[in-house]
Amino acid sequence: MKKSIIRFISTLLVVMLLSESLSFVAFANDKSGGYVETHHQFNMEDINLSVENKNKLHISFDKSLNVLKNNKLNKEKKMLEEYLKRYSNVYKQLLSMANKNVDIHTFGYTEAEMEYDEENQTFVRVKDENKAQNVNALLGPMTAHAETVVRRKGEAKKKYYFSLVTSISRKGTSNPYVYDTTTYGAWSENNSIGGQKYPASGNDYILQACPSGFTRRSDSVTIKYNHGKNAESGKDYSSLAGDRNYIAYSVSDDPSGINQMSSVSLYASSKGNSANYYRTINSYYVHTWKSLSIKVSASASASSDKKYGVSLSITPSVSEKSWQVYSYVSFQL
Repeated sequence: MKKSIIRFISTLLVVMLLSESLSFVAFANDKSGGYVETHHQFNMEDINLSVENKNKLHISFDKSLNVLKNNKLNKEKKMLEEYLKRYSNVYKQLLSMANKNVDIHTFGYTEAEMEYDEENQTFVRVKDENKAQNVNALLGPMTAHAETVVRRKGEAKKKYYFSLVTSISRKGTSNPYVYDTTTYGAWSENNSIGGQKYPASGNDYILQACPSGFTRRSDSVTIKYNHGKNAESGKDYSSLAGDRNYIAYSVSDDPSGINQMSSVSLYASSKGNSANYYRTINSYYVHTWKSLSIKVSASASASSDKKYGVSLSITPSVSEKSWQVYSYVSFQL
């Protein structure tokens, strides 16, 4: 009898640990397309962001919670700290939001590995050899593809990373609430050869899609460039025709030129009612190295795990001269 009880308790603990460890993983659908990338979502209800001396972000959590919860939150805290070490611009973004007392509900990112393509003087995505084989087996021959580098075993090349962040916060005390959503793209490290002698390439695109129940009130874009350049509206970025479910901007980014971007932020403020089911904010970034246009189609749908949102299908006019990174957060708010 005693052994049975011990076995039962052990099994229960394993189940609890598994459920706790999986509760933060919100990227159920693999949309990597065989590229080298990672995804994670931080649900911030139990993670506190505060400011020390106006310029230092302090990350903490309530340690009075149960042991399993504390262990999980401690891992999340360390993961968030390590991520922010790689992206100083994301750190500054969260610091700015904390200084403004923005209560972030959910924060998620996609981190994509890149390598520098000398021929095209731009960064290209890296294909995971094993994933690429699996995707090709499932999809068959591709008629058009983004230019990529396939990472092979034992091959040593300098790595760069681009991260696309999605976050959401809410203001108000009753329906309709104000939902503030941010799509934030940042490079962990830029190519050091940039300058005026390198010509600008095609524009990039940043897009954000909100649930169909949201009514957008306003939106804006902010770009930070290296080399001391200031972004100008109408020249370095401009709003594109979207619809009630998504917004899109073209932004100038030239990894080897004067318009070498370090980060870009797309912000939207919307009104909407709370919901007792999960919804998604979807973010997209399209990098190009040739002048091209994109075609966007939006569809409201529910994923296999019943997260409701608006998904975008983005088709570049010259797909082999571009790549895309996708990020999202799921929230019940």
